[in-house]
Amino acid sequence: MIGQCVSFVVVLALHFRQNTELNIVPSMLKPDRGIIARIYAVGAPAIAMQALTSVMTYGMNMILGSMSDVAVTAYGVYYKLQNFIFMPVFGLNNASIPIIAYNYGARQPFRVRSAIRCGLTIALAIMLIGIIALQLFGAQLVSCFQLSDTAAQLCYTALRIITLGFLFAGANIILQGACQALGNGLYSLVISLLRMVVVTLPLAWLLSRAEQALNMVWYAFPAAEFTACAVAVALTLHIYRVRMARFSQN
Repeated sequence: MIGQCVSFVVVLALHFRQNTELNIVPSMLKPDRGIIARIYAVGAPAIAMQALTSVMTYGMNMILGSMSDVAVTAYGVYYKLQNFIFMPVFGLNNASIPIIAYNYGARQPFRVRSAIRCGLTIALAIMLIGIIALQLFGAQLVSCFQLSDTAAQLCYTALRIITLGFLFAGANIILQGACQALGNGLYSLVISLLRMVVVTLPLAWLLSRAEQALNMVWYAFPAAEFTACAVAVALTLHIYRVRMARFSQN
């Protein structure tokens, strides 16, 4: 709480001292329902998307816990390792959203296309590096955690299987941002639901009932990423064509 309060005071001081071109007066702070509605039209799905990670983690822990406590431990370690790969892509997505949105607002379709392609290229490159690193050095990375031999082996198995969907995951994250930047947060929410809840959890539950369940259950992740990617490509192309058609009409 103290940190939040101190940072609030610092950012206010920096704003009023450095952003002199912005002359904010109290009358400008009056809420505008129209502006707030437009913000939440795009922001509400983004809020929901943030919550889906917790929903997926809780659901997977319930499914894995019904099989073995070791599986829950393996999933927790995998999740920590995958964050090193996913976080740069999430950062790239956060950076690409305003670039795509600004150029869409400026009626620059070429720049919109270039920003999406550039984001996809970099994201796929990061994910490819992550695949290679985790496939080749997964055992060494898992050994950094004080796990039993059974948990370590299961975690390594999870790494080898789940990384098969990393390229699709990278594309999904960038395309989610593209849909959001083009003003359709609902499409972003649909993609997130598919890759985190709608496909992953039911499929994981079914695989947890199969033979060799402790190995098979991890295939739910790449299957969900592949399915979501196919839908993401279709939705992004659709919203892009709709938005760009407005430029030709005007």
